[in-house]
Amino acid sequence: TLANNTVWVRLKAGRAIGNYNGETIGISGGSGNGSASVTVSGNVTNATITSTQNGDWYSGSTWAGGIVPGSTDNVIINHDVFATASVTRDNGTTTTVNAIHKLRMENDYVNNGTTTINGIFELGPNGYAAGNNFFSYAATGSTLIFNTGGGNYGITAGQKFWPTANYPENVMVSTGMNIDINENVKTIPASGTMTLFGGMINTSGININGTLV
Repeated sequence: TLANNTVWVRLKAGRAIGNYNGETIGISGGSGNGSASVTVSGNVTNATITSTQNGDWYSGSTWAGGIVPGSTDNVIINHDVFATASVTRDNGTTTTVNAIHKLRMENDYVNNGTTTINGIFELGPNGYAAGNNFFSYAATGSTLIFNTGGGNYGITAGQKFWPTANYPENVMVSTGMNIDINENVKTIPASGTMTLFGGMINTSGININGTLV
């Protein structure tokens, strides 16, 4: 028999998220010292990956432990992170961009989970955000930046980066480009600022309750 000791059990990779009761796991003492089983109960939850420096979403050096977040992981961004390849956030995940920090997309961001922008979300060249769920922005300190490098950027049905509720406090359009608001009336709150270094085509309408620069 195995010695009477504390046993640490690591569930096998790929275990589905959820609650487990009475899960039986085989264990071995090693070196021919016998085997037995242990019954465990508890929850398997999403891992949470936190940024440790500015960098590429798909570079291990950007994240704690060198682990690039997968689509099922929760993510906390405490730096300026960018992605030139698509990023998918699965149902049940949380993604948080903390105050004064930034997520810049130069490809598709598929938001099937919960994405909270307390800092900055920037759309670079080829940047877009779609999926099942709208972003949620902090009432103060949050900013949406359009910085695609030129041309007209259409804000059309299917986008999830500019919601009609929990919208960004501030919006900025960079030099050399226009945005075309062509899906639902947008709002700038009384505390917010709409900064137009570029242009705006106001097809569907916008309520600017704050400052227009």
